[in-house]
Amino acid sequence: MKTTINFPGTPGATNWHGESYDPTLGYLFFNTLDLADVGKLNKSSKGLYVRDGFGRFWDGTKYWPCQEPPWGEMVAINVNTGE
Repeated sequence: MKTTINFPGTPGATNWHGESYDPTLGYLFFNTLDLADVGKLNKSSKGLYVRDGFGRFWDGTKYWPCQEPPWGEMVAINVNTGE
């Protein structure tokens, strides 16, 4: 199978950074990562497609993502309204 670029990749979403809550404001804060990675889909012996490894979508000379920023964002959710 061909190598594909996946957005967001495995380092994407909220990842391992956790979140913070401010009870005075009623806001839950967390950061997201919108980073891509590369990988392949291969057919298993059961006929299902499975992900076979992954790699970072990095510029090897600068060690930063090969995609236009922003590479993430800070998000706040009002826990009282869901907005």
